[in-house]
Amino acid sequence: MSTPLGGPGGHGAYGPPGGAHGNPAPPAPPAPPSLQKPGPAPKPTAKPRPDPGPALRRSRTGLVAQFVLQCVYIPVWALIAISLTVLAIWLDVNSGADVGPPEIAFGFVRTGISWRRLRAEWGGRAEDWAPFTEPLLVERFAKAEKDTCGARRSRSGPRASGQLPGGRRRVGVKAVGSGKWLTANRAGRVRTHVEGGLLAAAVPSSPEPLSLEPRLDVRLASLLGAGDFLPSLVDALGSPLNVLLPDQIAENAARFRTAYGTHRLGGQVYFAHKANRSSALLRRLAATDTAVDVASLGELQHALGAGFAPDRIMATGPKNREFLWLAARTGVTVHADSAGELDELAALVRAHQLARIRVLVRLSAFDGPGVKVLTRPSRFGTPAGELEPLLKTVERHADVLELTGVGYHLDTTSPEEKARALEGCVRALDVCRSRGLRPRAVDIGGGFGVNYLAHAAQWERYTSELTAAVLGHRPPLTWRGHGYGLRNDAGTLRGALGLYPAHRPVAGARYLDELLALPAASFGGRSLATLLLENLYDLYTEPGRALVDQCGLVLARVLEVRRTDSGEPLVRLAMKADDAGLEEHGVLMDPVLLGRDGTRAVAGDGPAAGVYLAGSLCLEADLITRRMVFLPRLPRPGELLAFVNTAGYCMDFQTSRAQHQPVARKVAAWQEDGSWRWCLDEQYWPITRPGGEP
Repeated sequence: MSTPLGGPGGHGAYGPPGGAHGNPAPPAPPAPPSLQKPGPAPKPTAKPRPDPGPALRRSRTGLVAQFVLQCVYIPVWALIAISLTVLAIWLDVNSGADVGPPEIAFGFVRTGISWRRLRAEWGGRAEDWAPFTEPLLVERFAKAEKDTCGARRSRSGPRASGQLPGGRRRVGVKAVGSGKWLTANRAGRVRTHVEGGLLAAAVPSSPEPLSLEPRLDVRLASLLGAGDFLPSLVDALGSPLNVLLPDQIAENAARFRTAYGTHRLGGQVYFAHKANRSSALLRRLAATDTAVDVASLGELQHALGAGFAPDRIMATGPKNREFLWLAARTGVTVHADSAGELDELAALVRAHQLARIRVLVRLSAFDGPGVKVLTRPSRFGTPAGELEPLLKTVERHADVLELTGVGYHLDTTSPEEKARALEGCVRALDVCRSRGLRPRAVDIGGGFGVNYLAHAAQWERYTSELTAAVLGHRPPLTWRGHGYGLRNDAGTLRGALGLYPAHRPVAGARYLDELLALPAASFGGRSLATLLLENLYDLYTEPGRALVDQCGLVLARVLEVRRTDSGEPLVRLAMKADDAGLEEHGVLMDPVLLGRDGTRAVAGDGPAAGVYLAGSLCLEADLITRRMVFLPRLPRPGELLAFVNTAGYCMDFQTSRAQHQPVARKVAAWQEDGSWRWCLDEQYWPITRPGGEP
């Protein structure tokens, strides 16, 4: 076994030197077992390869000179590095460029010589070098030796441990395969040397399981444990198949109402219809006191047909003339993004002699007193700094438009950004009231989030290991090394992780509760809920993903299990990637494996299997997820994979009929007398299903 980095058998700058000024170097140890050729022993007459001997070290004069001069050049270098880093941050913030600090900026950290290092190099004693040994590298070397024990030796024959091709020497060397050598340089980077070249870092050939177990509440877990209920549905209706749970959405809406009651606030919860197209979910909500937010002409028609009265519908998002006309004709509230939209709506109302329409105006780019908070830009709404001309437009159309409130839309999970925007809306309402207008509501949009995973530790471990995989420090975890926004730039990690935060312990109604409890910094530190309550303002929310949490799953049948040219198991499913748009929305979690009889596979059923999931389109890019998913065992053709908790955006937001392949059918399922019942999604009505409300 070779000597670890910094051990007494090393040479040159990486270990204590031998020769006139240090302890003599011991003879080179025998070659490791991984390089010893099996069979008869070598002939005694074979002439051993000569040891090139110890490398010369720095002179003591040069050592002292560097130690003294570093007191001058390191402060200068540090000043330059800090300046470059500040410039890079400024460019990142103001131009959106992913610059990052220059890789060499902080190189001075590796050039400095500490007093202990000076002493170690001066005396050259092994005990002085011990603190500079890299324990992690020692572990990697030991693992590499164990994994490759018995491998064939290099074609050029065995070499003494610590010897590179060409007679070069280095410390911390391990053989990692036929013709390959694992080495470490001063910075602790690991490299693989092959005869004639330098390859990527040596890593184990297959990853250990990194599961992302989905969170399952009682109702969804009961559905997965319903025996052959789900397999029989797929047998009858085909794969893929969407299964919705209407009762769950009513339960989620009640939780949001509870959060309102906790803070003694009035207002309305608007379901963001864009999250799911299901008729069953929408009709079930119509039987509650929840309202609906529609963002297209088709969604408005769907909501009206599902049983929502116009006073429980709000039209948001980009709007064409037809959308505006139907909204005005039926008398729904319109959330306008600009003065131009208000002008167009007012013209339609006058032209068709319609009743006065309730409107909210959406604002963006909030600012205020105190510490500046960077907020995410939005293409929706008018900048808060342009409120004056927007209100003049409202006043000009006062005969046909009634301003009932203001709102915002922020694509962020940051409660601080949302709190700053809410404070900005309250200031805008104060301006409106000073002009004689009578608004009464603040719409804070959606973005309350969902907690997809059961265990926080799994999420933290996976994101850490993904970073290591991108840097080449472990086997790949994704198809063709996809980094989900991260990239390896010459050993430096660049980019940003473009994934949804799959484990969010504070999400949904609980997120709303904690948001309302935050202090309003520009209003004396009172809570946001108190601020709304003191001004008698109603609160409007637009949860989408959070309201359909645990409301459904996508079922897909396994068609084929095979291995790719690189040896990874590939599972082909009877579905397309857009039938469960996990990749598009950055949601990572493992599917649930169901046997042909509906039995759920659990750990211990067989060896855990890491597999890639492919769709049925004739496209290289048709991957259900680029991530290797880990299952309790290898699936078999005919079994089912259940992608749970996909009702929010992942189920049907981007589904298509590409290559004339079918779109997943939808069914609604509910429990009655301890058993599960179902009907087609379009046939579900709360009053007609068995056991439903009268």
